[in-house]
Amino acid sequence: MGTGWVILNEEEEVMLECSSSITDWPSSIRAELVAILSAILVLQTGQKVNIFTDSQAAIDSIKHIRKFMDNLCEATLDAVWSFNRVYRSIFSEPIDIIEIEVIWALFKKNTGFNCTTSTINNRFIKYLKLTNYLLSTLEIMKERRYNLYGDIKCRVCYEENENDNHIIYCQQFKKKWLTVANNIMCKHNQLPKEILSQEKHIQLN
Repeated sequence: MGTGWVILNEEEEVMLECSSSITDWPSSIRAELVAILSAILVLQTGQKVNIFTDSQAAIDSIKHIRKFMDNLCEATLDAVWSFNRVYRSIFSEPIDIIEIEVIWALFKKNTGFNCTTSTINNRFIKYLKLTNYLLSTLEIMKERRYNLYGDIKCRVCYEENENDNHIIYCQQFKKKWLTVANNIMCKHNQLPKEILSQEKHIQLN
């Protein structure tokens, strides 16, 4: 079963045309919906269109278009998630190890009933982006808006592309990473002392 449409100018000349066929359980309703949706897809931002149809079934389907779009977007997100960088690295480099217990603990700590402030929510989003290599590096921003970022390099060293690995190994960040490492070590050494002092305080009471 086929479907198609044409767009005419004021002189009734064909400006744009589209045709397609319906396979796998073709029906007149599906043909109507394909014609309508394909016409909407070619509209530019801000354009409006009047569509006339005598198919009540197609009209009823379009009345629930918001639910349909939500389901479509959800399916798209699921597909993107299944092919994200983490999973691709697992399949291409089996030696990579993901600390599932650590990730689960972090997610559980910052979601659900524990997510009571915007700060906690932002922390959860940060962890989620970190595990999927989706921090807003220049390489990620190029994928989203290449027309804005082009071939821009790291804004610190001006030599290499800015991705997750470069942020770690960029020589201009060396002192900052040393500061982070020292702070972590100090916190790591201080934590047992705090726990022991709390235990002594409890025993005294």
